[in-house]
Amino acid sequence: MKIDQEALVEEAIRPEWARIPGAAQRIGIRPSRFYELVRESNGAVRTFVLKSPGATRGARLVYLPSLFSYLDKMATEQEQEEKENAYAVLTT
Repeated sequence: MKIDQEALVEEAIRPEWARIPGAAQRIGIRPSRFYELVRESNGAVRTFVLKSPGATRGARLVYLPSLFSYLDKMATEQEQEEKENAYAVLTT
């Protein structure tokens, strides 16, 4: 069995935090849709602004595990809704 060294390295250095554009690109959506997704999550997707003391601007970072957890929850809910809708069609 051949071990993929590149995959191991990628797994070892996978960041837990990312800026909005990088996180959006990682899941294949535009940053504007990503901001909507964060708002829709009602705090399930963790973010914070990293800035220097006294600074008025900073970089918004996203905690990737919370993002992936939220997406998994959304996918599970959608699958359940599809099953319920299919059942309703079959029983009518």
